[in-house]
Amino acid sequence: MKSTHRFFKSEATIGGEYRLQNIGLRQWQKLATEVHLDPQEVIRQVAAMADAIPAHVSEVAGRLKKGGLTHPILTRIEKKLAALAAHCASFLPPAALRRFHRSSCFD
Repeated sequence: MKSTHRFFKSEATIGGEYRLQNIGLRQWQKLATEVHLDPQEVIRQVAAMADAIPAHVSEVAGRLKKGGLTHPILTRIEKKLAALAAHCASFLPPAALRRFHRSSCFD
């Protein structure tokens, strides 16, 4: 059976939602409000993570493979995380992605 991001469930809610496929812009804004953060800053950080995650995952996977870890699960995890990041980016306003394209919360 082929799985997609629809089967992932977070341990905590984001804006009242557990299911990752249901977490969108509104849920991130709601979370920001609930924890007394600036919603625009939270969206900026989410956009930065969605942009940065695929490259970071690919880099780590490359280092693991270079170090001799070649289990097929690595490729599956890399693809799954890239798909989740793309899903996250899909609900962000284009301006958030454009404005913060080079910003990285991992730096």
